[in-house]
Amino acid sequence: MKLTQINKQALKSINADVASALKAVEEKYGISVNIKNAHYTDGTTGDAKLMYSIVSADGNTMTEEATAFKERIQYWDNGNATQKLAAEDLFQKFTCQGKEFKVVGLRTRARKQPILAQEVSSGKEFIFTYESVLRAFISQRASA
Repeated sequence: MKLTQINKQALKSINADVASALKAVEEKYGISVNIKNAHYTDGTTGDAKLMYSIVSADGNTMTEEATAFKERIQYWDNGNATQKLAAEDLFQKFTCQGKEFKVVGLRTRARKQPILAQEVSSGKEFIFTYESVLRAFISQRASA
């Protein structure tokens, strides 16, 4: 199919094809490649950013947010000195409103909802407050 115009639908199709073509590169180098920030202008041009991330031995992708969580979560001030999240909580699962999530990163510029978590069943990413994730971990550890 030859394109006559680059628009939102065309970018989605192109990005899907590029992502499938990059699977061989991901397997060869053991990395994860994500297409970010795709834009189009005036219907004739478009661009996208490729983000390369290391995949750890247990299959978790070390994104920019994951690295930030590992490096900075110990310094995050939640006002409660006795209970804090730790770097070891990265990629750990917790339950919220009956759904299971996995902590995948820290959004350093987000003050109200800095924790980035991925729903285990769908893979969709959600944002959480520090306190809600800490409460979920505390209740999970207490019941274990």
